[in-house]
Amino acid sequence: MPSETHLQKVLSGETFFSFVAVYDNKIIGGLTCYILPAYYVTSSYVYIFDLAVFPVFQRKGIGRMLIESVKEYSKSLGYEEVFVQADVEDQYAVDFYRATGGFEEQTMSFSYPLINKQ
Repeated sequence: MPSETHLQKVLSGETFFSFVAVYDNKIIGGLTCYILPAYYVTSSYVYIFDLAVFPVFQRKGIGRMLIESVKEYSKSLGYEEVFVQADVEDQYAVDFYRATGGFEEQTMSFSYPLINKQ
């Protein structure tokens, strides 16, 4: 895990925000987002980087609520679009994003690892 200093730097950055779901004063789910400025339009895009809900709370509308909250928040700030990626093999995630009104696009992601992780 990165240091506390790194975490605070990311959390306080202008291009990062998160939403959490709380039940009984405990965080039970959440998502993290990055704001991606675009050069070809005057607004930005919002990329949902991570979304998770504790298993015991899944299938109770919490993930849907988090997605809707991000969409409403992003729209209120004039952002162009919210998007998220899902691995094709993760059928649960694919089905979830379809059920929350996401428009599926057939694309491929390519990674260029720059650090040898052992």
